[in-house]
Amino acid sequence: MHDKIIEFADKITNPVLDILGRLPQAILTLVGGILLIQISAGLLEVLVIKQKKLKPFHGIILSIFKTLTRIGLILFVMNSLGFSKLAAVITGSSALLMFFLSAGAAGIVGDVIAGVSLASDTDFRIGSKVKAGDKETVGIVSSTDMRKVRIRDEEGHMHVIPNALIEKNEWVVLKKASEVAAQEREEAEARS
Repeated sequence: MHDKIIEFADKITNPVLDILGRLPQAILTLVGGILLIQISAGLLEVLVIKQKKLKPFHGIILSIFKTLTRIGLILFVMNSLGFSKLAAVITGSSALLMFFLSAGAAGIVGDVIAGVSLASDTDFRIGSKVKAGDKETVGIVSSTDMRKVRIRDEEGHMHVIPNALIEKNEWVVLKKASEVAAQEREEAEARS
C-alpha cells in the first residue's frame, strides 16, 4: 500500500517538477519572443509605410503578421515547457481546425476582404472625413485594421464599424485627409 502511494505521488510530482525546471527557459522564450515580435513589427511597419503601394494595407499587414507570430510564439513556449507533442498536434491539426473555423468565419473573411478593398481605395484614407456604415456615421477615419474601421465623430465618440458593413453600403468622402489637416491647422492658428 505504501509503495502505491509513493508511486502515485511520483506520477504527480515528477511532471510538475519537470515543468518547473523548464519554466525559466519558457519565460525567457516568452519574453524574448515578445521583444522580437515588437521589434519585427516595428521594422515591418517602417518598411510598409515606405512602400507607397503597401501603405494602404498597413493595418492589415501588421495584424496578420502579429497574429501569426504570436501563434508561433505560443507553440515555441509550449515546446520549451515540454509539451512538444501537444504543439505538434496543434500544428498538425491546424488544417482541420481552419476548416471548422472557416465555416463559422464567413463574416471575418468578409471583413478582411472588405478591409483589403477599403485599404486599396485611394479615397478612403485615415484622416479623411467620411459618412459610412449602415447608420451613416459621420466623422474622421481614425484607424483601419484587418476587420474594423474606427471613425471618431464630432462629439468625440469612437464608432467601430466592421469593414464589410462599410464596403456593402454607400460611403461618402466629405473631406480628404489633406483638407481635414489644413482645416485643423487653420483652427489651431486661430486659437493662438
